[in-house]
Amino acid sequence: MVEYVLGFLVIAILAVALRAMYLAQFAFIVRISDGDLRLTRGKVTRAFLQVIQEHCQQHDVRHGWVRGAWRGRRITLLFSRSIPLPCQQQLRNLWLL
Repeated sequence: MVEYVLGFLVIAILAVALRAMYLAQFAFIVRISDGDLRLTRGKVTRAFLQVIQEHCQQHDVRHGWVRGAWRGRRITLLFSRSIPLPCQQQLRNLWLL
C-alpha cells in the first residue's frame, strides 16, 4: 500500500513540475471566454488588451487564447485554433509596433 502512495506522490510531483516548466515559457496568457478577455498570466498593456478585444469582436471570436511565448529575448504570439488567420496576422502586426 505504501508503494502505491509513494508512486502516486512521485507522479503528482512530476506532473506539477512539468506543468510549471511548460507555463514558464509564456510571458503572458490572455483567455477569451464568451467574448470577454481575462489576463491569466503575466502582464500586457491595457491598450494591447483593447486591441485583442476589438479584433476578436470584428472576427466574431467567442472563445480561445492568445499567448506570448519567449523565443530567446523576444516574445512571439501564439493563438488557439478558434482565432481565424486574418485576426492572428493583424494582432501580430500590431504586436511588432
